[in-house]
Amino acid sequence: MEKWAALVAYDVSSLSTPLNALFAAGGVTPKGSLRSLKHYRGNKLIEAVDAYDLLLHGVNGDLQRLENGDTLLVPPIGPQISVDGMVRRPAIYELHGDTSLADALELAGGILPTATLRHVEVQRVDAHEKRTMLSLNLSADNNSGSDEKQLNSFSIHDGDEVHIFPIAPYNQDAIYLQGHVLRPGRYSYSSGMKLTDVVGSYGDLLPEPAPHYAEIIRLKAPDFRPTVESFDLSAALANPASAPKLNPLDTIRVFQPLRFRTGAGRVIGGQVRAPGQYPTSDKCICVTRSFWPAVSLPMLRLIRPQIFRTQPNGTMKIFSVNLRDALGGKSHRQHFCYNPRPALDSQEYRGKSIRPPCTSKVKWLGPGAIR
Repeated sequence: MEKWAALVAYDVSSLSTPLNALFAAGGVTPKGSLRSLKHYRGNKLIEAVDAYDLLLHGVNGDLQRLENGDTLLVPPIGPQISVDGMVRRPAIYELHGDTSLADALELAGGILPTATLRHVEVQRVDAHEKRTMLSLNLSADNNSGSDEKQLNSFSIHDGDEVHIFPIAPYNQDAIYLQGHVLRPGRYSYSSGMKLTDVVGSYGDLLPEPAPHYAEIIRLKAPDFRPTVESFDLSAALANPASAPKLNPLDTIRVFQPLRFRTGAGRVIGGQVRAPGQYPTSDKCICVTRSFWPAVSLPMLRLIRPQIFRTQPNGTMKIFSVNLRDALGGKSHRQHFCYNPRPALDSQEYRGKSIRPPCTSKVKWLGPGAIR
């Protein structure tokens, strides 16, 4: 007891039980047992008290009353096990007599609904030899009678560590909706489900979604690697019969219009005063003298700036124009006509040395010499 060294005798009521005396003594030390408190009267053992009945179940029982001169002995702690994982009360527990795995789980308050009984691991210490791992796989057909029999037949030993694993943390029968939508989140999946079962009309989307491009991110078995399947959103909403079918764990992504709006702007970089993206019309870019302040720099001879154009098939086309002639009235309209996201790169010529600036997505942006 906590006060054993300081106090030996205690004044208690004549109606006190061994548990009242234990409380008056300050409780049990970490090295003391709660499963076998011995109540002596002289040399006679009156009873052995199991405090777990009160601590875990709230049962006081018919305990004997203490009399003058009675002794309460707290023996050293007995065999212990630990139970952790998906149980209601993970902790270290003291054993009392023969204990099965079912008894150990009952001490821990039972198994949570999020536990999987197909993967119960027990780490055991073979005395003075080694540690070993034991597995218990309960029936997959949810046969409660068979599961209970296996739990009762599995013996627990001193020093065992029982771990109950959880089920999968994600919902396996769900569809996820993301992006430019009114109600993003997780939706239940049913067999034969289509896109229009989740997005039935434009009322389920935010105003002005990207009409001709949306994505379904699909997890391919057996390794569940993600793949992307694109579809025309407006066509699927107009004709629900042509809407793509959905699989479990699919993620539907609807994009904002600006991400796919063609002709929204052109990127101008290199040896210019104000590099960046400039808004243009959807028809054509006309290079005039009003364009000169944005592109001209002192000591710069604009002879052959380059245009980087993304083709419909995804390839990049690079060609040069004479910007000085265009600014002088000789139009190079055919090079600047409407095309999604072209980029104008102005080069600086210094004698025979060409130092075009690097405008790619690199860590250090700046000029690089070509030799």
